[in-house]
This record gives sequence, C-alpha cells and structure tokens, in this order.
Amino acid sequence: MGFILVAVVIWAVAMAAWFLVSKYAKSSDFDRLKTRLVGAPKKKSQKKVATAGSQQVIHQEDSTKNKFAQALVDKYQWGPKIGEFLEQAGLKWPAARFVHVERSLAGACTLLQRAALLFTQAVARHDARALLSATRTTLRASPLLVHARTEFSKAAAPKMRTIRRSGHLASKVLCAKNR
Repeated sequence: MGFILVAVVIWAVAMAAWFLVSKYAKSSDFDRLKTRLVGAPKKKSQKKVATAGSQQVIHQEDSTKNKFAQALVDKYQWGPKIGEFLEQAGLKWPAARFVHVERSLAGACTLLQRAALLFTQAVARHDARALLSATRTTLRASPLLVHARTEFSKAAAPKMRTIRRSGHLASKVLCAKNR
C-alpha cells in the first residue's frame, strides 16, 4: 500500500511540474508569435539629433535586378506594407524581391493548373496527346519552382557552398565565424 501511495505522490508532483512548465512555455511562445503578427511597437532608441550638414538629402531606392517587380512596387506603393509583412515573417527582403518570387510562383501555379486540367482530360478521354501536352506544361513550370526554391533557400541559409564529393552534390553551410 505504501508503494502505491509513493507512486501516486510522484505522479502528482510530475503532473504539477509539467502543467506549470507547459503553461509558461506556451505563454512565452504565444507572446512571441503575437508580437510578430500584430507588430507590437518597437522600443525607441535614443538617437542624437543630426546636424543640418550631415542629413541625407537624396534618398536612394534599392537597386534590384528585376525592374518589373520594382516598377510594380513603386506604382502601387506596396513597399511599406510588404516590408512590414516580411519583417513580421522574419525575412529581411526588399519588397521587389518578394514580388519577383511571388510572380514566379503565380506563373508556376497557372501552368500547373493548366496541366492538371490537361491530365484530367487525358485520363477521361484516354488521349495520349493531351497527356503529352500536360507533361510539357508541367515541365515548363519546373524552372519557375526551382527559382523560387533557390530564392527561399538564400533567405533561409546564411551562406551555402556546393561541393563535389564522389559524384554527389553536397551543400555545406559555412558559418560567418569560420570564415
């Protein structure tokens, strides 16, 4: 009887500890997620007032490789809003880069939707030409998806270097400390 009583006490202590720890862990995760999504006001740092001679007169825009995406951002004034959303998501991308990747993914989705329709027609009609057309349409979407994956991996990994070992391509992340 004493063994059962000790086991119940140990179980009760373990459950109480688990409830307390999980409660605080969930609340801290929730607070961090809430500040990221809601965009809580940032703490203002005290900056020295700049003198008139050191103020920047010309504001230079980000020089991007994709002028079309930059033109869309400028025309519809998406820069601040997209920048805010990207900051909340934890990305430090210029708005034009995001629009460029979004356009690539939209083009790939359009091609894949068309391919899905062709696949459906090929199966329903037993049509080899429709199957071949669907396959070609799917293959046309592949470079767009690879481009988007490359852009996302650039944002996720600090620095990637591809090395060749015994016929296999391996990616090795180089930390800034090791360089």
